[in-house]
Amino acid sequence: MGWNTGWTIMEQTVIGVYDTGGLNRPVLEVLLKPYANTDIDMGGHRDLKTRDGKNVMEVILEIMEPAIYTELKSRVYTNQDDDNFCYQVYEEFSVLRNTLEWI
Repeated sequence: MGWNTGWTIMEQTVIGVYDTGGLNRPVLEVLLKPYANTDIDMGGHRDLKTRDGKNVMEVILEIMEPAIYTELKSRVYTNQDDDNFCYQVYEEFSVLRNTLEWI
């Protein structure tokens, strides 16, 4: 079991900054850096959503890997398959997690 509280704090921070309209890649990288090598664990998620309905994994993926996020979204609109979209976001986020050094 990892650091659940770390996820809770990160989720609140990223969602909050996103909702102000001030989140871009450089800002996101600064916000995520303190969590590198901390064993942050998504068990601390509070299922927070942005004003436009995204969870924190979607926000991070959309900003860090916009082409992948756009491709996933286009598949959902084509197939109307929200469960598959959530699974695909999770899978892509898991890959991205390694580059964030969240071990």
